[in-house]
Amino acid sequence: MNKTIQGHLMALIAVLIWGMTFIASKVLVGILDPYWYIVIRFALAWFFLFLFSPKSLKLLDKKTEWTVILCGIAGVTAYYIFQNVALIHSTASNTGVITASSPLFTALILWAFGRRVKLTPLFFLGFALCIGGVFAISFSGGGTGLHLLGDTFAMAAAIAWGIYCVIILGAEGSGLTEAQLTRKVFFWGTLL
Repeated sequence: MNKTIQGHLMALIAVLIWGMTFIASKVLVGILDPYWYIVIRFALAWFFLFLFSPKSLKLLDKKTEWTVILCGIAGVTAYYIFQNVALIHSTASNTGVITASSPLFTALILWAFGRRVKLTPLFFLGFALCIGGVFAISFSGGGTGLHLLGDTFAMAAAIAWGIYCVIILGAEGSGLTEAQLTRKVFFWGTLL
């Protein structure tokens, strides 16, 4: 199998797994306290990442360690609290569709802080169409309609993930592998 097809296949598998997590999370936040669910989920994730990359992780220089802590706050604590509250007050499909807009917020945040991206008027048109599509899907959701509180928390989750994606850029060059960096983010996010 050539690398392009293999890459597309892996991306499809990742999207399917990611999409199924909203359904599983919707069920689990009905059973478990949504905050304990986050702690359990990321403690387990940290453990499996530790098994995958068991190297002991020391504190990084002060600036990089604070960057990782902020990543834990934005990408684990805030994102998943907002997502779980959204799942309590909205549907899994609304929450999944709305949080999928996070790359747009990443680009907007990068642009707002003058980092690595130059946005054109076409981007802003696309952004408006995307957000309009999110509202159209939310309002027409097969009789479920808009769940204002839950859908607002889902949008907050998308923004939190956009913030995480921008902050993580500050950890580039930390000397950690992706698995090690993710493990540190999970540690701080779970702890906080």
